[in-house]
Amino acid sequence: MPSSMVNDRHTEVTDNNDDESECDTKEYYSRDKTLKLREIYIPTCMELFYRENPLKIVRCQGTYMYDELGNKYLDCINNVAHVGHCHPYVNKQIYRQMGACATNNRYLHDNTVILAEKISKTLPKGLEQVFYTNSASEANDLAIRLAREYTGNYDILVLDNAYHGHLISVVELSTYMYKKMTNQSKMPEHVHVVPTPDVYRGKFRDIDYNNDEAKLCQLYVDEVRRIVEEAESRGRRIAIFFLETLQSCGGQIIYPKGYLKKTFNYLQSKGIFCLADEVQAGFGRCGTHFWSFQSYEEDIVPDFVTLGKSMGNGFPVAALVTRKDITNKFTIDGIEYFNTYGGNPVSCRAAIAVLDIIEKEHLQENAYEVGLYFLNQLKELGKKYEMIGDVRGRGLFLGIEIVRNREKREPGIEEAKEIRQKFREHFVIVSLDGPDNNVIKFKSPMCFSKEDADYFCSKLEIIIRGMAKTSLTMAETSLDSIPSIFQDLRTSFKFGKTKSIAWRKKQIEQLYKMCDEQKEVLASAAHADFHRPNAETLLYDCGVIRNECIHTLNHIDQWARDEYHSDSLAYATMDKCVHPEPYGICLIIGAWNYPFLLTLSPLIGALAAGNCAIIKPSELAPNSAAIVAKMVEHYLDPSCVRVVLGAVDQTQALLKGDIDHVFYTGSTMVGKIVMKAAAEKMIPVVLECGGKCPVYVADDANIEVTATRIAWGKTINCGQTCLAPDYILCSKTTENRLIPEIVKAWQSFYTDNPINSDSYCRIINGRHFERVKKLIDTTKVFHGGQTDANQNYIAPTIMTNVNGTDKVMQEEIFGPLLPIITVNNELEAVEFINSRPKPLALYIFTANKNLAKNVINSTSSGSTCVNDVIFQIAPPCLPFGGVGESGLGNYHGKYSFDTFSHMRAVAYSSTWSEFLVSKRNPPYNPKKQLI
Repeated sequence: MPSSMVNDRHTEVTDNNDDESECDTKEYYSRDKTLKLREIYIPTCMELFYRENPLKIVRCQGTYMYDELGNKYLDCINNVAHVGHCHPYVNKQIYRQMGACATNNRYLHDNTVILAEKISKTLPKGLEQVFYTNSASEANDLAIRLAREYTGNYDILVLDNAYHGHLISVVELSTYMYKKMTNQSKMPEHVHVVPTPDVYRGKFRDIDYNNDEAKLCQLYVDEVRRIVEEAESRGRRIAIFFLETLQSCGGQIIYPKGYLKKTFNYLQSKGIFCLADEVQAGFGRCGTHFWSFQSYEEDIVPDFVTLGKSMGNGFPVAALVTRKDITNKFTIDGIEYFNTYGGNPVSCRAAIAVLDIIEKEHLQENAYEVGLYFLNQLKELGKKYEMIGDVRGRGLFLGIEIVRNREKREPGIEEAKEIRQKFREHFVIVSLDGPDNNVIKFKSPMCFSKEDADYFCSKLEIIIRGMAKTSLTMAETSLDSIPSIFQDLRTSFKFGKTKSIAWRKKQIEQLYKMCDEQKEVLASAAHADFHRPNAETLLYDCGVIRNECIHTLNHIDQWARDEYHSDSLAYATMDKCVHPEPYGICLIIGAWNYPFLLTLSPLIGALAAGNCAIIKPSELAPNSAAIVAKMVEHYLDPSCVRVVLGAVDQTQALLKGDIDHVFYTGSTMVGKIVMKAAAEKMIPVVLECGGKCPVYVADDANIEVTATRIAWGKTINCGQTCLAPDYILCSKTTENRLIPEIVKAWQSFYTDNPINSDSYCRIINGRHFERVKKLIDTTKVFHGGQTDANQNYIAPTIMTNVNGTDKVMQEEIFGPLLPIITVNNELEAVEFINSRPKPLALYIFTANKNLAKNVINSTSSGSTCVNDVIFQIAPPCLPFGGVGESGLGNYHGKYSFDTFSHMRAVAYSSTWSEFLVSKRNPPYNPKKQLI
């Protein structure tokens, strides 16, 4: 298990200098003896994770747990350790308070009111009365008492699959466990259960209502009305509605927009109290807001809010917050509430420390940023593997629903169990929930990092890939043969076969010949993979490769020559030069969208620099990959250049092999995995990843030319181009002028019906088709939007009234969708661009060169093109590469040669100069120090 420095230590408010911060990790018994004693003294009905082979945890820190052998496990479920396991600041505050005063809450103490005030300030106005308890079960029990006392009613309304605690009064509300505990098919008479508004697997599903969220919301609200009216018709009177605002045990459920507001308004209008149970998802976990009921942004105000579990970071403390008019009812009726340990000075001090850490270490912001990143990574995996039926959640509260059949949504119960067990083998702790126990739930400590998310996703992919079958139309390279490939290439490099300039030129000439003689064959292969027009392969793959071959052949002698430098007089006795030398074996991992350009263009640089090379084409374009393997074997030296076909297994084997350099083109997620593998070997890596490339169109732009060029860049290769314009920023006036011209350009390219055009490409496969289709918000489609799943066809589409939070703006589109966001000027455009990860390219259309320069100087991107798109990739004198999340390193022309070369410093020192050089030798004296 890799370490994570971010999560192994705590920052800012941490003080590790006190002796009391030391912890006791002494083991009194062996693991086997501990287990045997547990079996004797601890009831079997008390839950034990991995009961057949339980973990013995002896130490925790940050997001990690350690067993007795020192193995380090990534904890993805323990929201009790809210700010991180054993946070030293929390520990210290508890220690100091216990040394000062640890008694019940019947006395005045500052901690009691400090905590109550802090909590109240995070909640809507009026929620300022705080009852302290030891657990949320007690808090929920107290809410029942208060509601019944105030309303005079007895019954309770709950959601199906809910969990609200372990006391008998709340076990009866917890449909998740009540039926299991009592072996009864019915809930108690005073408990009324409404369907959980789960649009994936609930009573009303999104696929049955064309993903109409408003319709689904109303259907579930109507169920609440129906249940309440039925109860009232039988003379039952409901006092309170219990609700987890993000349901956990039910499977990490996010309710449809409007559900909470409509439900609360209806119930509260009838005098029924509403309780928001924030035990699982409160204290900033959802990222956007401090409490999960606020994350729906529906201005609802519960009558009660239950806090617990994470409130004390493992120290027992919980609370119920309500209004003063409700608590006054107890006072008026002469009811006194007392909880011996609830709200004692120590527990309050622990909770205050937790609130301090959330603020000072920006953990709510971390939950939002890392949670969104993690959610997107999981959704990417969902597009690759049918076993992942749904990914949902907010912040660091996520659920992964495992299915056997994605179309039928059949729960993958056994599959989920297997995944959970295999995660443990990879040192990751997860648990399962949901009505069918097939949802991997995620509620880690809030210091969970992007590195942790990457590790989780990489292990999940390994696990699922091992459980699923991959079908390819090409012959995979056997894993057993890969070591011999490395051995052959290493032998060739060792004996200097690739270092001859003549050999390098010959290989590049052969590569040119291949892309010239076999261009029609290559084009046919790409067409077979994704209906790519032959012309696009001939122009943008074969043509560009041939041009780069010519440029390299014309300059290789100069590039490979030692570069001598003159220097100061102090080093005049030395000849100094930079000697370019090849790394050795270079691994080139290509992408499917330009299956020849993105594998063979880097190969030109690798060959020019004198390296051996292994090419790994993308398995998603199997016909193209197969033809690359065949042609490379025929045209190039097989003792120095080889092609490996296959999927993830082959790629992993190559990354573990005897390589000296990695060049990767593809997604940012996989790029990070590649970079980690390279880091393990301490070898250089180039990552060409992509991102959302913005286009700013100024009011003074030539609209007709601008529209034509954007229309071309957006739809060549069906938008599946890393440099494609992803979205437009322009004024409303310019938008009105621009849209008709873009539509006009598309019509001239592909006619009024692009599905019948031989010049229009298709989405690569069904998984990517579904991904792009889901980005289309039909309410915002201005033009296009037509799809045909049988052909993986998506029409050129313009979306308007788009904002930065829309789904289409959350990921690289990689398809023919063109969202337009209106801004007032270039300053707003720059602000929007800078609020997002650095793109691979930035496009600016304007007649004002100074405006263009201002935008360039105010932003950062891998490349920029003014008054055109994509074509900055063409000149071999310009580097092509990303920055930040869009990539690392660059290539093309001389930059390719440099990328695949180690620039070795060489100095030739003369012997005649010893009378000068000897001045450096001991013994030292004041005169020598003046040299």
